[in-house]
Order: sequence, then structure tokens, then C-alpha cells
Amino acid sequence: LEGRAYRYTPLRDRAEHSARLIEAVLADTVDRAAPLLRFMERLTPEEVSRLRAMLNESESLSQPPPSHRPPRGLRNKESRG
Repeated sequence: LEGRAYRYTPLRDRAEHSARLIEAVLADTVDRAAPLLRFMERLTPEEVSRLRAMLNESESLSQPPPSHRPPRGLRNKESRG
């Protein structure tokens, strides 16, 4: 349309869009590890180090501090129902 301007804004940022594409690829494969390993082979040593650091940080954030965990025996009993 001449004389009119439209402004579009993305619903997701590039990283979110990329993550969804990767999820779609992994959903279409039986062995999800295979394409991930092929991808990892293409990373530079610096990218591998950064990924490791992010994974380690993610693991530590998803676990409660040791002082907040129930004793081992109680965890086993609770998880059995």
C-alpha cells in the first residue's frame, strides 16, 4: 500500500526460534542423541567450553541446595508413593 507503513514485531527472538527448529528436528528422529552429537562435533573448543559451563550452571540451578534436600532414606520412601 502506497503511503502507508506497517510495523511488524517478532513474537519470538532469534534464539527462541532456533530452539524451536531444533526441537522439531529432534522430534522427528528416533535417536535424539545422534544429531546432537553431530552438532557438537562442529563446535569450536570455545563453544564447547561455553556450552559445558551453561549446562553445569543449569544443573546447579535445578537442584535445591544440599541443606534443603531430605535425607536419602526419606527421599526413597517419598518417591515410592
